[in-house]
Amino acid sequence: MNKLLFISIPILFSVLISCSTPEPMSMEESARLAFENAKGYQDAGRYELALDKFNYVKSKFPLTRYAIEADLEIANTYFLKGEYKGAIAAYESFRELHPENKNLPYVTYRIGESYFADAPGSIDRDLMSIKKGIQVYEDLINQYPRSQYVKEAREQIIAGKEKLAQKEIYIADFYTRKGDYGAAASRLQKVVDLYRDSDLASEAAYKMGEAYLKLKKVDDAKRAFQIASVGGRDSVWGSKAIVRLGEINE
Repeated sequence: MNKLLFISIPILFSVLISCSTPEPMSMEESARLAFENAKGYQDAGRYELALDKFNYVKSKFPLTRYAIEADLEIANTYFLKGEYKGAIAAYESFRELHPENKNLPYVTYRIGESYFADAPGSIDRDLMSIKKGIQVYEDLINQYPRSQYVKEAREQIIAGKEKLAQKEIYIADFYTRKGDYGAAASRLQKVVDLYRDSDLASEAAYKMGEAYLKLKKVDDAKRAFQIASVGGRDSVWGSKAIVRLGEINE
């Protein structure tokens, strides 16, 4: 009897331990919980902590799908923080590391958005960021023509070109004030050639016509006024161009 009791006690003890010890979580489950923890910090606007936690997911669970998701969320976190250069670098890194990922249209759109957000608000400063953003949006349209982001990309391209056209006209106005009409005409021609779809093309063409008149290049002035007049009398610059053409032809 005592011998039977001696044997049954350790068996019972091992059964109790097996019942009370929780089954260890799988690697995927642990990664999921860590990722959700990081996402919680991001949603709360605690971006530095979110970055730390997403990087932890990447380093601790590199073979899980959550490592890839954390890679993307790191870029998103930089964007949300307003650190657009960091966001661009992180999104670019994601594209290089995951060239077949389903989120690439979104990532490409975000790169363009980051370039635009990083651009200065004033047209008298360097607008290279706008030019780079336009290029990214054009790449998006060409590479992913069926993407849900194509419509927004087209709208951003129009807005970006409008800003670049404003910059060229701003510089041309500066040259005009200095009396350098040749340089002004050259800048304005650039607007007409590169941003013909912009609403500012008519203004540029009219001002180019005025610059050519100052240079006594009447034929070139007429050509410029004819371009500006395409908008007709419904356009301020078109209406002015029509008047100018009438004066030249008198």
